Order: sequence, then C-alpha cells, then structure tokens
Amino acid sequence: LIFALAHLFALVIFLPFVLWAGLDFILARPRLAAARTLGALVGTGAVALVILLALGYGGALFYSTREFGKAVAEPEKFTAEAQDKPNQGDGPQVNDFFIKDQILGPLGAGEAEPVLWLVNGLVGLGLLYLLTQKRYSLSLLLSLWIILPIGAIVAFLVYRGTFFSPRYIISILPAYLILLTVGLLALPRWLKCAEPGWVSKSAFLLLSGLVLWAMGSALSQLYVEQKNENWRLVSQFLAQNVQPGDAVILVNAEATMNWYYPPARTELDRYDSLTAVQTEVAGARRSWVIISIFSNYIGEDLLKMRAWLGEQGAIRLVFDPVIDVYYLGPDTNPPQLLKEIQTMALPVDHALYASLARENRRDPDVARRYYELAIAHAPDEETRAEYQAGLEELNVKR
Repeated sequence: LIFALAHLFALVIFLPFVLWAGLDFILARPRLAAARTLGALVGTGAVALVILLALGYGGALFYSTREFGKAVAEPEKFTAEAQDKPNQGDGPQVNDFFIKDQILGPLGAGEAEPVLWLVNGLVGLGLLYLLTQKRYSLSLLLSLWIILPIGAIVAFLVYRGTFFSPRYIISILPAYLILLTVGLLALPRWLKCAEPGWVSKSAFLLLSGLVLWAMGSALSQLYVEQKNENWRLVSQFLAQNVQPGDAVILVNAEATMNWYYPPARTELDRYDSLTAVQTEVAGARRSWVIISIFSNYIGEDLLKMRAWLGEQGAIRLVFDPVIDVYYLGPDTNPPQLLKEIQTMALPVDHALYASLARENRRDPDVARRYYELAIAHAPDEETRAEYQAGLEELNVKR
C-alpha cells in the first residue's frame, strides 16, 4: 500500500501481485488460502484508490489509465515520430545506456562498472539460488515484481513520448533488495563445503562490506549533489514574501506546489493556458508565476506565456535550472518591482543572486552586490568563474 501511493505509476505494483495471485488461485488445491490472498490484494488496491481519490488525484488517475489503455490498444504508435506522440517527445530510448544509467544503477548503488557487476550479480545469484532450492513460486513473484512494472511504465512513456525518471520504479525496490540479500547469503552457503571453513565467512563479510560501502557512497551523493528540482527553496521563498491579495500561479505544476506550498492549493491543470494566467494576474495585487520543467508539457502556450510575461515587465527569479518565478503586478514597471524585491527575505541561493544581478543591470551598484553574493555562494569553481565574468563585464561598463 505504501509503495502504491509513492507515485501514480507505482500503482502498477498490483500487476505482478494480481497476476501471481490469480495463477496461484487457478493452480492451487485447495483454493481457500489463494482466494484470501487475492481478496487481500483487491482490498488493498481499493484502499489505495480511495486514498488517491480523496487527495484529488481522480482526474490524473483516470487520464493515466485511459492513456495506458490506448498504449496497449495501439501498439503501432510506439514507433511513431516524436511530433506525432501525445507529448511530442521521443520518450526513453531503451538501450544499454538507459538500462545501466536509469534502471540498474539507481536500483543498486550507482552506474560505476564494478558496482553494477557486484550488486546486480548478487541479485542474479539470489534468483538462481531460489530456483536451485525449488522456490519456484517465490522466484516467479519476485521476477514479475521487477519485470512487469518496469516494462509497463517504460512502454507507457515511450507511447506518450515523455521522459523517464528512476523514481517511477521505486515500487520494485523491495523485490530487488530481497534478491540481493538472498545472493549475499547464498554464496557463503555454497562455499561451506570448501576448506578451510573461514572461506565462507570471509566471503560473506567481504561481499557485505563492499555492498554497504557502495550504497553508502551513493547515498552520500544525495546530500551533496542536487539532481532534482529544489521545490522546498521555492516554497520557503513564497512563504516569507507572498502578501494578502497576491496570486501564486503554478503553470502545470499544481500537484507539486499543492504539496510544498498548501496556501496556493488549487485544482489540477488550472493554469495550463495563457488566458487563465492573464485572468488571474489581472485580479491580483502582485503575481508569482512559477514555470518549471513540468510546464514544458503545455507546448506552444508556454512560449506565449514567457513572451507575455516579458511584455508585462515581469522580473524573472531563477531558483533552479528548471524553475523560474516571475514577479509582476498591474500598473507597475521593472524598476519598481526590483525595489520591492530588494526588501524581500531571500534564501541563500547562488542562482537566485545571479538572476537578480542580471535583472538589475540598469543599476550597477545593486547588480554588483548580487554578483558578489552569487560568487560567495557558488558551488564550484566553474560556476564561480561564470559569475566573476559577469561582474567584470559590469565593471567595464561602469
């Protein structure tokens, strides 16, 4: 149930379980235990469905289910050109790099070759051990648990022509880790027949140590490398600066900000058109229009929105490589908006400082201060050099 609620795609976790339970019900004698298992799965699925509907995901769930049905009914569209697909993209390219970098690497402990061979080799060893022990039912369940969700999700994304993210397959992680654990225990058990006896114990300690080291290294990267959008930073900024009468407009990111910034909670797909954004801006004291990676799905309307925001003199605040917050209001001009921003509580973020430096080019003293802050908080030498070049260019024009 927990994994089924992790992401809408995670609901496909019920596919392998229902298939396995259905086969068990057909083949088992007597069928009472199998019937109870199947009933428990159906009941769990119903609970997950009720929770998702209560949280307002009914529309998205219906849409995803309908589109998934189309993918099954129209297999010829898997090979359609990108411009003919619903999201007008190629979708995931299923090749060696994709399997290594997007599936096996994230499931294990990274895409480094030694780690890939170690972790996934132990997973394969775990499955082989279960088969040698004649645990056919368990082997089938774990195999279906891994293969079916990956296959279904990747096929759907290829059909839609949209990107893949490893988080979409988080629901298969328990099966993967079970096989990894079995593999860790299986090799020393097979080596027990070897002499001397310390060989099997040493093998277990060595393999366990290598796996823990590899996973620990991969885990530490999550705390030093930012690979996903920093929505918490955006929500913190909004919480500190949005005033009564302001409008917070999430362009095709309503579900995300409904979670991170509840005061701006709204129905899904509310701001998917330029007309909807214009209407909301017209009735607000100030507006905060948030455009992110999710906004790309609305296609040409996004280009129109950016052009219109530029015409309105909106100030672009960059919080992330793929998140922009545009600040604007009726009967205002850029200098006035920039002065208002100078009084706001700003989070410590080098990208935000650099964007404000660029927006304040007409006021070199203010721009210089923002560049200095950006340089001081730059995450690496390359980024620091980029900001330093901007500051030097500003000094030349002085």
